[in-house]
Amino acid sequence: MLMEFIREQLALQLNVEEDAVWPDTRFDELGADAVDIVELVMALEAEYGVLLEDEQLERVQTVGDLIKLVEES
Repeated sequence: MLMEFIREQLALQLNVEEDAVWPDTRFDELGADAVDIVELVMALEAEYGVLLEDEQLERVQTVGDLIKLVEES
């Protein structure tokens, strides 16, 4: 499941609890910077076979935004 994958990735990358990651969680609340988001996107692209464009990522603020973007790709 996509949400589970994102939770696991963010927990590993950012050293946060998986329970801290919800669709309405903002990446900045987790302490994620641009590099962290790029690493997450690369993992998502590899796992789900999608290609997310930089322009699309500019509007991503929350985990839910990213989930929606992956689902639409």
